[in-house]
Amino acid sequence: MKLKKALRASLVVVIVLAGLGLAAKIVLMDVSSVPEKSDSGIDFAAIDLMAGEEPGSLPTAINRVMILKGIFPAKYVIAGGAPADYHNAMPSYQVVYTDTTVVIDPVCGEETMRKKSARGAEYQFYTVGFDAAQRAMRKAQLIVLTHEHYDHAGGIPDSPYRDEILPRTVVTAEQADSKWIADAGFTPAMLKAVRHLSYEKYHRLLPGMVLVKTPGHTPGHQMIYVRLRDGKRYLLAGDIAWNTDNIRRLTGRPLLVSLLLGEDRDLSANQIRWIHDEIFRRPDRNVRLVVFHDYDALEALVKAGDVGDGFQL
Repeated sequence: MKLKKALRASLVVVIVLAGLGLAAKIVLMDVSSVPEKSDSGIDFAAIDLMAGEEPGSLPTAINRVMILKGIFPAKYVIAGGAPADYHNAMPSYQVVYTDTTVVIDPVCGEETMRKKSARGAEYQFYTVGFDAAQRAMRKAQLIVLTHEHYDHAGGIPDSPYRDEILPRTVVTAEQADSKWIADAGFTPAMLKAVRHLSYEKYHRLLPGMVLVKTPGHTPGHQMIYVRLRDGKRYLLAGDIAWNTDNIRRLTGRPLLVSLLLGEDRDLSANQIRWIHDEIFRRPDRNVRLVVFHDYDALEALVKAGDVGDGFQL
């Protein structure tokens, strides 16, 4: 009799623990709340107007070099997962003007990637792409970061031309104050050598190029809006989402991932809603959405001729 009671008690404990485990999994991995309407306060018309309409001064192209390709487990990318894992891209971008260029998000070197990436992560590092980005930064007028994570900013501390390119690197006040900038390899001395930028909401960096403050993924996160001379528009969305499915399905990263990253989920969720409503669902605006880590979507832009394959050097 005592044995039966003990077995029943053990069964109850197992059921309770299983229930708690399921509840924890649902809360931490499957739930993501995106509001019905964004209160981000971002005004597309204001950004587009600020970009300017002077045909002769606008940029002529956006290019990319691929520095890393890997696998992104879907369960970490989108709450609730997806039928298959995602191809993870780590590119750097170049905005081309008639007489100058701007490099966006110089990806870190292979050694840093090996140290920082998750154990067992599968990826291919393209040395040719990394070297091209490094050479491009030597000729660029400016180097800009969507945010301060090592996979978007580490190409500067890892650069063999670091002292040469630091004075043309633009770092916002929020990026400079973030804990992630040191994690990306920036020392206090390096931060003294860069160009510092402080702005409220939008900032026209150059004709046709507007920075849009979007803290959430990191304190210093910003989107970059670009209008080309031929009328094409681009929204470089950084890491607000890791895949276009986050936008399409209105589903952010799992709570557990956000907690590990220290994200402000409310801000990020509002930004996902804004991109969905104002860009993704508005083809009439002629804006190409660039989600940095979405390999398949990026290669589709390259195939369509909207993003150039390789940097102008």
